[in-house]
Amino acid sequence: MIEGGPRHGQPFDASGGWHDAGDFLKFVETSSYVTALLLFSYELTGQSVQAGREGADFRKGLLAQSRIGIEWLLKMHPTVDEFYYQVGDEDDHNSWRLPEHDCIAANGEWKPRPVYFGVGANLAGRSAAAFAMASRHFRQDDPDFAARCRAAAESVYTLGTENERVLSTLPASFYPEKTWEDDMAWGAAELFKATGRPAYLRAALEYAHLAGPASAETSVYNTHSLAHYTLFQHAPKSERNGLLNYMRADAELIRKRAENPYGLGTPYIWGTAEAAAGSAITCLLYAALSGEKQYSTIARRQRDFILGSNPCGCLA
Repeated sequence: MIEGGPRHGQPFDASGGWHDAGDFLKFVETSSYVTALLLFSYELTGQSVQAGREGADFRKGLLAQSRIGIEWLLKMHPTVDEFYYQVGDEDDHNSWRLPEHDCIAANGEWKPRPVYFGVGANLAGRSAAAFAMASRHFRQDDPDFAARCRAAAESVYTLGTENERVLSTLPASFYPEKTWEDDMAWGAAELFKATGRPAYLRAALEYAHLAGPASAETSVYNTHSLAHYTLFQHAPKSERNGLLNYMRADAELIRKRAENPYGLGTPYIWGTAEAAAGSAITCLLYAALSGEKQYSTIARRQRDFILGSNPCGCLA
């Protein structure tokens, strides 16, 4: 049932996508990030994965998973003026039940889920990035779907320019994002790649300079390195050093953090493995552009930590 907006109180098909963290909530905040990251990885692995059946199957799997996210995000942006950012509320987080009991027939207290209307530039920017990448990568096999994605990328990006604020989740404490400029830079950069329109490149540069470095690792809260890396490859030469310096600042932060027996580039927090993966992404992308191999080594240490490596030189 829709909460807010021009269709308040009407039913809404929000099926599909992924549930969040063991409960029944669904967030554009997380789903847009994961979908965009899958498509980014698909593109990046095309340059590095060895040819052959195994490599092809791996990339095919990335694309198939990304489509699950894209199709759900398209539902959440059904018209050029509408955007919905969350399915469910705190009740879905605070109560536990089996999926097969999640219906009125098995649970007398079951109620229709709210679908919340609203958009912030953070959600619009990264959704635009995901849609724009999908428009390119599905163009050959499904041109109609690719065309829908391109149109959605442009319309949701426009919503971002009209709503330059952060909107993440309800309550915001679930995923307390603070920035939107990095997401809009990423969205504009990917739209430039999809359309070739110079206006998107100019906007991407403006947003990138507003974003600067993240002062943190790559994560659902910080897409700075992803945006700067994407933009660097198309930016004028006069702009590249600035983008690279933003990325270096974040990679250096991780390098200094990693001066511990575990080589871990993030503080010990809830979700350390996710933060370690984000640290690896930040360092890998900087190393790829700068050629500074020490950051590739730091990235590998983050991977090894996630997989169980320890200071004793053996796997846990």
